[in-house]
Amino acid sequence: MSRLWCILAICIGTIPTHAQVTGNVMSRVLQIRFNGQTGSAFFIDYEDQQYIVTANHMVAGAGNHASVEIMGGIDSAWHPFDFIILHGESRCSDVAVLVRPNEKRMTNADPIPITDNFTLGQEAYFLGFPYGLYTSFTTRKGIVALVKHAYVSANVTCDAIVPGGSKDEGLILLDGINNHGFSGGPVVAPDLSTPGHPLKLIGVVSGYKNDPLPLNVNGQDANNAGVLANSGIVIAIPIVRATNLIKDFKEKEAKAK
Repeated sequence: MSRLWCILAICIGTIPTHAQVTGNVMSRVLQIRFNGQTGSAFFIDYEDQQYIVTANHMVAGAGNHASVEIMGGIDSAWHPFDFIILHGESRCSDVAVLVRPNEKRMTNADPIPITDNFTLGQEAYFLGFPYGLYTSFTTRKGIVALVKHAYVSANVTCDAIVPGGSKDEGLILLDGINNHGFSGGPVVAPDLSTPGHPLKLIGVVSGYKNDPLPLNVNGQDANNAGVLANSGIVIAIPIVRATNLIKDFKEKEAKAK
């Protein structure tokens, strides 16, 4: 059994739950740290292997191989692991995939199904570790990500949000309040087309749209001064960007053999 498994396996994926966000989703979310910057990440399954997905800006400058610290599962300590890192190629693809080539399975929690089938206006949830905060289950040790509620507001092209961004790449906009530390966390939504409306993975938290406001001092707007407020628009990258990185990586591996 691998060291990563021993540290991160929490086995809550099989716990019956009446919560809207299920145990297998909660147990797959991790806190990560790289170059002193902390954020969120999560496990996904693709074909016969498991991977860790996060926002690309969380591992900016990491290169193709790096040691990234992970906290999650059975304790609240940081543990360094060496990963191959697959980077999204632009701000419109703010995703990264962390690969442990010799560890095909890193958690025994049930997989989170992946989909691009969601409806504008429907509920969604995003999970992560804002400001390093976490919770726990009363009957079990270990850390559990915070859960926030949102609504799916729109699909937009990247250039609507990112200056100079691609018109060919889409982003998901959520109505909700994001906080520092949620970057890289998963976005899940009930699949309304499936009986029972199971939660499925639709995206990766990238950040939020800033709302520039004038700086007010003693009741007067300060000249040429302002602050960036949280607009309540959460920006998420479609999960397909992560699976495309994995697919390309596997194809290159196969050709190299």
